[in-house]
Amino acid sequence: MRGYGHVKLANVGIVKRSERDIAARIGIEAATGDAVRASIDTIKAPKMIPIVVAK
Repeated sequence: MRGYGHVKLANVGIVKRSERDIAARIGIEAATGDAVRASIDTIKAPKMIPIVVAK
């Protein structure tokens, strides 16, 4: 995953929350480490960073 550290961390949080929700719906527990589990709900969504493409 490329990008700035806070953006990567926020993206991991989004994915892990989605995995947790999907796993709960199908009745399994998602494999998540203690550190990720502890911080999964405290990671904030990233601020939008404008991307400029020049051709």
